[in-house]
Amino acid sequence: MRFVGDRAEASAHLIEHEPKSADVAVIGASLQVGAKQSGLVGALGTLTGGDYSTLTGGDYSTLTGGDRSTLTGGYRSTLTGGDYSTLTGGDESTLTGGDESTLTGGDYSTLTGGDYSTLTGGDRSTLTGGYRSTLTGGDRSTLTGGYRSTLTGGYRSTLTGGARSTLTGGARSELRIRYWDDKADRYRTAIAYVGENGIKPYVAYRLDDNHQFVEAA
Repeated sequence: MRFVGDRAEASAHLIEHEPKSADVAVIGASLQVGAKQSGLVGALGTLTGGDYSTLTGGDYSTLTGGDRSTLTGGYRSTLTGGDYSTLTGGDESTLTGGDESTLTGGDYSTLTGGDYSTLTGGDRSTLTGGYRSTLTGGDRSTLTGGYRSTLTGGYRSTLTGGARSTLTGGARSELRIRYWDDKADRYRTAIAYVGENGIKPYVAYRLDDNHQFVEAA
């Protein structure tokens, strides 16, 4: 049997008619993954899945999953998951997860997670987490967390947390915590530098009632 069409049409034809496509990547495929189903796609593929979906994509893949989805993307992948999603991306990946998501990205990754998210990024990653997020970044990472976030960064990281956040930075890191100044009717940012004024590396800090950095209990 011979099929005539473009790459996307040929990939769709293989997925529909070739049983082996259920277990191997189909290059160029664009899959719509239904609820409680899983998908697999090779390089340059695009997957879109509903709730409870499991999506696995190769390099340069674009994966979009619904609530409680599990998405795994290769090098330079773009992954977008809904609430309760688990997203794992390779180097230079872009991951965006909803509330209570768990995101793990490699070097040069950009991770953006909603409330209650857990984000883990490699060296030079950029992590942005919502309310009560937990962010862990490698060396030279930039971490930004909301109110009462917990942020941990490696060597020369920059950590910015909201009020009542806890920040732990490696050597030569910069710690920033925003707080509300009632008298001035504006937000202010308290800044501390690891290695100066008694601020120690790999020790958790918070602000006291006087907006000074103190070791977190």
